[in-house]
Amino acid sequence: MGSGDVAGMLPVNDVSWTMSVVQNGVATSTPVTGRCDASQGLSRFCTLLFANTPDVNETYGVQRDGVSLTFDPLTESQLEQLLSQMGPLPLMEFPLQVGTRVLVDEPRVVLQADNGIHASVKITRYTYPMSAVQALGTTVSAARVVVDYEIAMLDTRSNAQADVLVREQRWFSPGRGPVRIEADGLLRSGGTVTHETLSVSANSVSGEFLASPVQPIEGAMDVASLGLRHRHAVHNAVTDKLYVAASDQGGRVLEMDPATLTTLRSVSLGAVPGRLAVSSDGRLLYVGLDGGNVVVLDIASLTEVRRFVLPSDPYGRAYDRVRDMAVDPFDSSRVLVLAGSSLLAGGTGAVLMYQGTSLVLRDAPRSNAQDYGWGYYWPQTVSWTSTEGAFLVATPQGSPGSLYRIAAGNTAYVEQALLERTYDLGTQELNGEVLTNHGSILDALTFDTKRQLTFQTFTLNSCMTLVPGVDWCDIGNAASLPSYLLLNHQTGSFMATYTPVIRTVTNGCPEAEVREGSLGLDEAKLSAMDHGRVLVSTVSSTSGTERCSLQVWSPQGFSTLQ
Repeated sequence: MGSGDVAGMLPVNDVSWTMSVVQNGVATSTPVTGRCDASQGLSRFCTLLFANTPDVNETYGVQRDGVSLTFDPLTESQLEQLLSQMGPLPLMEFPLQVGTRVLVDEPRVVLQADNGIHASVKITRYTYPMSAVQALGTTVSAARVVVDYEIAMLDTRSNAQADVLVREQRWFSPGRGPVRIEADGLLRSGGTVTHETLSVSANSVSGEFLASPVQPIEGAMDVASLGLRHRHAVHNAVTDKLYVAASDQGGRVLEMDPATLTTLRSVSLGAVPGRLAVSSDGRLLYVGLDGGNVVVLDIASLTEVRRFVLPSDPYGRAYDRVRDMAVDPFDSSRVLVLAGSSLLAGGTGAVLMYQGTSLVLRDAPRSNAQDYGWGYYWPQTVSWTSTEGAFLVATPQGSPGSLYRIAAGNTAYVEQALLERTYDLGTQELNGEVLTNHGSILDALTFDTKRQLTFQTFTLNSCMTLVPGVDWCDIGNAASLPSYLLLNHQTGSFMATYTPVIRTVTNGCPEAEVREGSLGLDEAKLSAMDHGRVLVSTVSSTSGTERCSLQVWSPQGFSTLQ
């Protein structure tokens, strides 16, 4: 069925709900059955049948591009005949189109079954992202679809008029189907105005729902975007500020507001900054400069506290680049520096540890005179774990790569565990677990696989823990915009997906080419902030060392999914 079948929105065979119905103030409880017929080409029809209130029955048409609401053309109601004449109303589109759309705007309509009835019809749909709603005796996550009807009807033979204003709301929850329906309408006929209300809420549900072979229902993300040539950006969760290694004006460090991406303060340090790291207490910012200097800034005043210069390798070649840094979460004066050289192929060298300005440890267990500073192993990232004195080092992916757990001893580094030659690496450790790029969850001490995140037939990429208990993975592909999937870290169960709503690329590098339709996301670098936000650097410059667009994504309704 392609993208028409979405994760658990509609039933397979017989699904049963027990629903509370309040119709015009009268409360009842009614069993509801749902069934979808077999596929008919590229479509199928699904019905909801209310045992005690048949006038509430609904029929959905499911196509590749979405779900539509259909009306019975054989009904005796002239209003139903008119709506049937308008054709199926697109209730949901895939991916879910969040926002407002006018579905019908026809000021002159003649009823086909009775050409004496003329009408003006306007139908508007409002679609909202996944959010919380009360149903099934708890709070569930659901997409809300609102449809407004404005209809004026005239019998040209008697000049009798009728006006209809109706608002219908439906909530669709993955794995539970339609869990809530509300309607509120006014009918004016002659001098009489009738008010009709309906509220339906699911109390229980059982049965099998359609699985999604393509994509689940999606929510939107608010996007703040700025065309800025930069090399690195980090978030300070303590102060809720961004720090950006900007390449312009000879190199600057910018302090920015993540909501607006406006610059609050800036400082120039005499060279172009390449890498940044914030201490866990939010007080210090480490800045790696071209030329091999590391400067430590006091964030409160944005002034220099200390600096040190990286050493040379044993052959006299200067380490003049900082490829990565990580501040010890247990001691903000201790930092790991992944040194690099602009003269060396691959560009990386030793793993250095500084205490204050003193170099206390260098290299790693696998280095030797011929293979100095990891050499063949070519470290790419360093990151501390939640165990004091232990950190992770990853070599490049796609080679394949390797992952090492290292302890910082009193006089040397000690290798504790390794995972070699795999295409699925991870450098983010939380609560004793490492989440890898393709969704494997490893024991942080041994690197043994504990469980695997999966979502039907999708390949998970760029997985990271967004907040404790919620993992984020890319399920896009190179030919389209990516969709980002949220999964429960413990169970792997689906929570939601999001697609960034980006209308244009804000590109700070005029020479950088952007693939048409990609919005610069082909080589996006993503990192988790807090409250579900994501820091994104997009569009790679021709130099390969700079990023050209800075963005902050804020998933709408994310807090209801945690």
